[in-house]
Amino acid sequence: MFKVADTFRWLVVIHDPELIEELRKLPDSIVSTKEAIREGIQMKYTLGDHILNNPYHKPIIATKLRWALPELIPGAHEEVTDTFNELIQPTEGRYWTSVKVLNTMMKIIAHAGNRVLVGYPLCRDPDWVDLNVHYTLDVVKAGITL
Repeated sequence: MFKVADTFRWLVVIHDPELIEELRKLPDSIVSTKEAIREGIQMKYTLGDHILNNPYHKPIIATKLRWALPELIPGAHEEVTDTFNELIQPTEGRYWTSVKVLNTMMKIIAHAGNRVLVGYPLCRDPDWVDLNVHYTLDVVKAGITL
């Protein structure tokens, strides 16, 4: 376990499997992912508390999306593979190539997530992908700033 300094608090990183299991068993009144998200991105001011207070999306994810996963996973896998190959080009005769990991991973995640949520071909539209990536970054930046 170790601590990382954040702007206003310490982030505690737990990597021991026994401690992770102990943490998982704690009640939400002690450790709450929901409250960590609310505080971390200042949800009241960035997205609105209604998303956490009225989790209308949970039953949709738990039922319709979950049951559709066997059909959706191959498309998401295709997006990850294709986007990875597009953004990280193979190199001839070199063992190492520099990659901007954050930007690359944000695009890969946007492609794969959107393949599941909005489908092909919109998931590959550069303007749509940029909109999703920048919206996410803007929410996080606003939360940090606040």
